[in-house]
Amino acid sequence: MLQKQLERKVDMKEHYNEQISNLNGEMQKVQEEMDLMNQQRELRISRDSVIHSLRQQLQEANQGEHRTILELPKQNEQQLQLKQQFHFIQEQSNDLKKLSKFELDKKDKQIEQLKQSIYLLNVENDKIKQNRLVKKEITQISLKSNCNVVLRKRINQ
Repeated sequence: MLQKQLERKVDMKEHYNEQISNLNGEMQKVQEEMDLMNQQRELRISRDSVIHSLRQQLQEANQGEHRTILELPKQNEQQLQLKQQFHFIQEQSNDLKKLSKFELDKKDKQIEQLKQSIYLLNVENDKIKQNRLVKKEITQISLKSNCNVVLRKRINQ
């Protein structure tokens, strides 16, 4: 009976050891599965973080594109206004150039007219000088003649 009990205890011990070994194996498997699940969870977290970052970048890019699309008509309007201002200023410049040329031509004509007038005045002045000289000579001749007449009268007296 003792022998049976001992055999039974040994069998139970072997059975317990076998169960403990099986449980340890299962615990090992569960631990490996948990480690694998933790790795997968970390990968999912990392992937979700990358996806979140990409979504933010995409959203920022879309907002930038939206701002650009909204600003494009303003920039086109500003460019159109600048072109119009440029054309207006260019037209004014061309008009001023034409006016300046016209004014210069007009001034040149005035200068030519003044030169002609000065020339004519000089010619007239020369004539007046000649007339004065002639008158002076006539006066001198007349004076001499008068003097001669007076002298003859005196001499004849």
